[in-house]
Amino acid sequence: MVACYRTFSSQALLLALLCLFCIYSYAGGWSAFEMQTPCKNVLRYNGNGGPVHFLFQYPAPGAKEIRPSFERFYFYKGYVIGESAGNTFYVVDEKGGRIQKFSDGAAFESYLKENTLTPLLWTRWYDRFYDEANFRGLLLLALVMFPLTGLLLVLYLYSLYSLLLGRHKSYAVVKRVYAGGVSVFILLAALMQVFPQSI
Repeated sequence: MVACYRTFSSQALLLALLCLFCIYSYAGGWSAFEMQTPCKNVLRYNGNGGPVHFLFQYPAPGAKEIRPSFERFYFYKGYVIGESAGNTFYVVDEKGGRIQKFSDGAAFESYLKENTLTPLLWTRWYDRFYDEANFRGLLLLALVMFPLTGLLLVLYLYSLYSLLLGRHKSYAVVKRVYAGGVSVFILLAALMQVFPQSI
């Protein structure tokens, strides 16, 4: 009777995990995604190794239907600037609902310069791994590696606690470096998720 209960409980646990993660495993499996852009439009990738598709959340009335597909792209000043296979370039005005399509690289570059759409400091290029580039997989990794992440979390909280209260002065330098490093990593990961734009 105990063996049947253990088998049933392990099967129920596996079924619960499958139901929990099944929404993420449609189409192309774990690589498929649908994400919002900074201006609340939609990027969609079906996981088949092809390009990333851009869709307006609310298309402009009467606008010609162009659905740009990007091999790589970046966000800047409310625009999505992308390159596609076959020497095709797109400039998508997310707020205005306009799409410029270029077949000539020189015309594309001159348009970017005329409209100051070239980032000055850092161009954050994305591709079909857009969801991974912003550390969005960290939560799943933390769940899968729970014993390790639990230990790291306990060490982080202990380091903060002992540094803030001034107790347990042994290894104070190590605690400061560890607590500071983890804090900076968490802050950078959060900022990169909230602000995916180029600078």
